[in-house]
Amino acid sequence: MALATLSTDEVLVWQTISSLTVLFTLIDFGFNPTFARIIATARGGGTLAQLSRGRRGQDQSLEHGDAPLDIGEVTATLRWVYRWIVVVSTFLTLTAGTSALLRPISNLSDASEAWVAWCLAAVSLQISVFGGANSATLTGFGCIATARRIDAGVGALQILTAVLVAAAGGGLLGIVASYSAFSLPLYLAYHRKVRRLNVPRSAARLNPLLLQAVWAAAWRSGVGVLMSNGIIQMSGVLYAQLGKPADAAAFMLLLRAITAVSQVSQAPFYSKLPEMSRLRAAREIHEVAALASAGMSFAFWTYSIGAGALLVLAPPLLQMIGSSVHLPAYDVTATLILAFFVERYCAMHIQLYSLTHHIIWHVMNGVTGVLMICSSVALAPMVGQLSFPLAMLISYSAFFAWRASQLSINSLGTSRARFELRTSAFPLIALLCMLTGALFLHMGDRQ
Repeated sequence: MALATLSTDEVLVWQTISSLTVLFTLIDFGFNPTFARIIATARGGGTLAQLSRGRRGQDQSLEHGDAPLDIGEVTATLRWVYRWIVVVSTFLTLTAGTSALLRPISNLSDASEAWVAWCLAAVSLQISVFGGANSATLTGFGCIATARRIDAGVGALQILTAVLVAAAGGGLLGIVASYSAFSLPLYLAYHRKVRRLNVPRSAARLNPLLLQAVWAAAWRSGVGVLMSNGIIQMSGVLYAQLGKPADAAAFMLLLRAITAVSQVSQAPFYSKLPEMSRLRAAREIHEVAALASAGMSFAFWTYSIGAGALLVLAPPLLQMIGSSVHLPAYDVTATLILAFFVERYCAMHIQLYSLTHHIIWHVMNGVTGVLMICSSVALAPMVGQLSFPLAMLISYSAFFAWRASQLSINSLGTSRARFELRTSAFPLIALLCMLTGALFLHMGDRQ
C-alpha cells in the first residue's frame, strides 16, 4: 500500500530509513549471539575456563574444581553491556544516520515531515537496540519459538496499522510513525517473557573475567557481522547517495524484500542453536549433527520457496497495486537471490562452528568483506547495477562457503557429501529451477 501511495522520492527516503534502522541494529557488535551462546552454555553446566579454552579452538570437558557459570552473573553483565550499547547507538544514529539522509530528503518538497519521521524512527531504534538484551536471554533459554510468535504477532499488527495509515493518506510520516510505534510494545512483550523465566539476579559486582571472555568472543562476531550484513545493508544506503532516485528505490526495495525472506528462513536453524550449544557442552556431538542438518534443511527450503515466490509474484503484484517503484532487472534480482542463498549457507555453517566457542567470524567475514568491496569497485564500470549482487555472490562463494562448511562439518565428525545431501543440495537445485523458469517467463514477456 505504501508503494502505491508514496512518490518515488518518498519511497527512497522510507527505504533509506528502513536500511539505516537495520544497519544500526548491528551496533550490538556481536553481543547478542555471544550472550545467547554463553547463557545456553551456562545452562548446560559450562564454565568460564571452558569459554577461554574454546577461543583457542579446543572443546574439552570440564576440569575438576572449575565451577559452572553463574547465570545471574551472566545476565547482570548482559544488562550492563547493553546500557553502553544504547549510548553508542544514540550517538551514531544522530550523526551518521542523519548525514546519510541529507541527500534523499533534499529531493522532497516537504523535508520537515521526513525529518520528523526520522526522529521517530531514531527513538524507536534505541528501544529495539536495548531490547536485544531480552532477545539474547530468551534465545539462551531456548525460547526462540516464543520470541518468533511475539515477533509475528507484533509484526502483523505493525503491517496492518501501516496499511490502514497508508490507505487513509497518512503519507511518509504516518507510515514511519506506525512502524516505529510498535517497538515499545515489542520490548514490553519480550521483557514480560524474560521475567517469567525467573532468571536469578546476581548481587555481585561485574565480573571482569566474564566480561573479558564475552568481549573476546563478541568483537570477533561483531566485526564479522559488520563486514557481512553491514556491507550488504550499507550498499542500499550508498545507492541512495550515488544513484538515480528511481534506480536506488528499486534496488532498496529488492534488498529489503530478500532480507525479509532471509530473516524468516533463519528461524528453523536458529531456534535449535541453544539446544545444540547445550548438547555440545555435554559432548553429545552426534545429536548436534542431527539437529543441525534438520534445521539447515528446513531453513534452505524456506528461503528457496520464499525467494522463488518473490521473483515470480512480486512484479505482477507491484503492477497491480500501481506501485511507483518496481523490482530491478531480472539479472540483478536473480543474482542477489543466489547471493543471499550462499550467504545463508555461510552464516549457518559459521554459527554451527561457533558452538565450539572458537570464534573466527572476524576472519571469515573480514576476508569476504574486503573481497566484496574490491569486486564491487572492479565490476561497477563493466556491469553497473549488477556489480554489488555479483560481487556478493563471488565473494561468499570464493572463500567463506567452502572454508566455513569445512570447519563446521569436521567439528561434527561427519562427511561432506552426506551432510550436503541432507541440507543444501536439493533446496539449491529447486531454487535454480525456479530461477530458470522465471527467466523464460521474463524472456516471454519481453517478446
